[in-house]
Amino acid sequence: MPLTPEQRDIVQTTGKPLLVLAGPGTGKTEVLAQRILFLIKNSLATEEEIVGITFTTKAANQMKDRLKQLGLPENKHPLQRKSNDYMFQMPRCNYIRSISTY
Repeated sequence: MPLTPEQRDIVQTTGKPLLVLAGPGTGKTEVLAQRILFLIKNSLATEEEIVGITFTTKAANQMKDRLKQLGLPENKHPLQRKSNDYMFQMPRCNYIRSISTY
């Protein structure tokens, strides 16, 4: 799916965390996957510095599939969790470059 100009701006914005608010079926998963790929491919972050947070297991699996489709090797996939699962791991993280979608 090609990105809209607004989505491309989100993918390519650097230097700050982002919050994406959009309804169902508007491409949030695609934007998040493209942003993860952009950050890693441009050496702006490593997979250890990225956490992809979704609200459902289905969305987490879609994220994994999308990253594979975009050509990111599975061993380079960042940590991906549902929001509830993430809360249990957050205290162990020292530094997170965050990307949030709602």
